[in-house]
Amino acid sequence: MKALRKFATIGLVSVVSAFSGFAEDKPKQICVSEAFTARSDFQAGRINGCEFTNENTVRIEIKPEDKAVTNPSPWYSFRIEPHSTDPISIELVYRNAKHRYWPKISQDSINWHPLKVGAVNQLNDHVLRISLPAIDEPIYISGQEVLTDAAHQQWLDELASTSGTSKTLLGKSMAGRDIYKLETAPENGSGNYIFLVGRQHPPEVTGALALMPFAEAIYADTPLAKAFRKKFGVIIVPILNPDGVANGHWRHNMGEKDLNRDWGPFTQPETQLMRDELERFKEEETLSLFLDFHSTRRNVLYTQAEDEETKPRGYTKSWVERVKGRVSNYTFERAERPLTSLPTSKNYVYSTFGVPAITYEVGDETDRQALKIAATVFAEEMMEVLLNGNKD
Repeated sequence: MKALRKFATIGLVSVVSAFSGFAEDKPKQICVSEAFTARSDFQAGRINGCEFTNENTVRIEIKPEDKAVTNPSPWYSFRIEPHSTDPISIELVYRNAKHRYWPKISQDSINWHPLKVGAVNQLNDHVLRISLPAIDEPIYISGQEVLTDAAHQQWLDELASTSGTSKTLLGKSMAGRDIYKLETAPENGSGNYIFLVGRQHPPEVTGALALMPFAEAIYADTPLAKAFRKKFGVIIVPILNPDGVANGHWRHNMGEKDLNRDWGPFTQPETQLMRDELERFKEEETLSLFLDFHSTRRNVLYTQAEDEETKPRGYTKSWVERVKGRVSNYTFERAERPLTSLPTSKNYVYSTFGVPAITYEVGDETDRQALKIAATVFAEEMMEVLLNGNKD
């Protein structure tokens, strides 16, 4: 069988495109041979091209959403549908980046586990080979767990039902997707709030996996959580870049912009929603803490420098020390990052409101159970520290 020389529609392989229904969305790839189909026509799917070198071997091209992407977060996610019972070989070819995310596999796109070491061979920084035995059912392969906008909204609905409130539409993304928040007011009318935001960068799934148990601990039926909700309101925006998530972007929204470099210019509809939501804290209400959940190669908190005064004073040092005293299987560091002109959420919120504004980063391959346990501890100690500083 003649091998293909380009990522194209020639002979052995058929490549078609499918759209998700939003006007700004980009086509999704479907690549077909006699042995199997590789397709990315689902939410968060990502294939940029394919080449079948024989019936059972496919080379899949992975490249960023636009030329301006500089962060090496090469997201990939596709579904394999077997047409025969032969073993399958998949080569991921990265353009403009080195390999980063260890492949995860799932049969239902809900329950995921890492591929075994023997099934993965990194040929070089830019090529990864995945070898699969004969399979008789479709499987998903992805750089991280697929956590779609719909999954975020389902979680938000469930959290809203337990908190006795409802999610509220903040506005629309560039491609017209809904962006929601959950807000509960402080029961004593104090006007004090904390603010959680996530998923500015689409592939950063572990940050999202930490935000969820963090928020759930705040709404737990415990004396600590009840006392906290009495004195503090909570605003949660779990997914700020739903277009990027849906299209399998590495970094940007549909405006070819890194949203976490647009807090200040506010050129994008998504960050404009954040600007408008935060305006309320320039008047009667008070912002006490801002947390922005992300992922990187290790567990780290990017914070203000110790000599940068915040309101409340000394919050971050106390919080970190208390958490380290409770977690044993979750290693993390505090990395002080003094205020700069870089238009990130952390810099904007701190320079505007003077409160602790912290980027909560979770490692790409951090054990999922450990990150959930740690997120719960972080939330509990956050509540303790803020309550101890607010004894009114």
